[in-house]
Amino acid sequence: MGSAGQVDSELVQHLLSFWDCRGIEVEPLCQYLGIESGVILPRWFCTTTVAEVLERATLLSNDPLLPLHTGVYLAGCDLPLVRLLSLGQSLSVSMPLALQACAMSSGSAKYHIETTSAEIQIHVQSMGSANNAHCAAHLMALALLLTACRQQISRMVWQDFSLSVASEEALPAIRINECLDVPVQRNGHWCLSIRMPAWLYAHEDRPQANFDLMWRQLQRHYKKMHDYERLQAELQHVIEQGLLHRQLSQEWVAAELGINIRNLQRRLKALGTTYQALLDRARRDMALNLIEQTELSLADISFAVGYTEPSAFYKAFKRWTEQTPGDYRQRLFNVASVAAE
Repeated sequence: MGSAGQVDSELVQHLLSFWDCRGIEVEPLCQYLGIESGVILPRWFCTTTVAEVLERATLLSNDPLLPLHTGVYLAGCDLPLVRLLSLGQSLSVSMPLALQACAMSSGSAKYHIETTSAEIQIHVQSMGSANNAHCAAHLMALALLLTACRQQISRMVWQDFSLSVASEEALPAIRINECLDVPVQRNGHWCLSIRMPAWLYAHEDRPQANFDLMWRQLQRHYKKMHDYERLQAELQHVIEQGLLHRQLSQEWVAAELGINIRNLQRRLKALGTTYQALLDRARRDMALNLIEQTELSLADISFAVGYTEPSAFYKAFKRWTEQTPGDYRQRLFNVASVAAE
């Protein structure tokens, strides 16, 4: 388990604001994110959690195009990716660095660039999650990348860009084409392709110094983020070990870290989270893993993740997934049965 990467809370604020404006009920989404009314948001959110919230928002909206609309909206926000692309002289200069920031703008993705003689391919992959079924997050990331690129080049023809999707389960290619006005094909990858003329097109009027200054500022921000991420990963690991040993107290965690309770509280405050929130996340991850990977009874799983009463586990599981543990396991069984046919 452990850390799955972090997303800046700025992104989450943009997402919730956009969905609220579209009439989507955001209260259950806030509950899933662990956001309480009147409480300051944590600095960071787990990338996997943000991807899952996007999937939930899509279901609540009853609009399969929501991930695409969300990506287009984010391209108009003041996010690190957009800032860098707007200052870079060309996509070839700005995009490789901008992609290092893009995980903070897209929620649950990491990126790599492949080059051919005719085009550049930007591949989108899941970050920190074994679940490759986050179609909504991939669609949002592709819509964000495509729109942000189009905004930054003044010479653009329709054929300069194309998309590849790994699956049409969530949304047929024709619907993506109609929404984003871009050629779409299914070839087993989530990918944005950019023809060389668009990739190399240069804005000579953009001073390189402005781009360099923005990049240095973002690097300092990322260093702080990665420091917090390492701190959270360390805390999360110790809490997970505590679950295995049925040691759930903050005193035990502090002792394992070699610090006192006051220092533990300082670290939690620096992360913008609470001990209970980290414990809840560890319980959730362990419960899902045990249901998916073992044949343990639900009562045994309840005990394994630190609940003395199965009813308390069932209530928590319903809050995590909006399903009972039994329904969740049955759904996994049904999916596996269909796949085996």
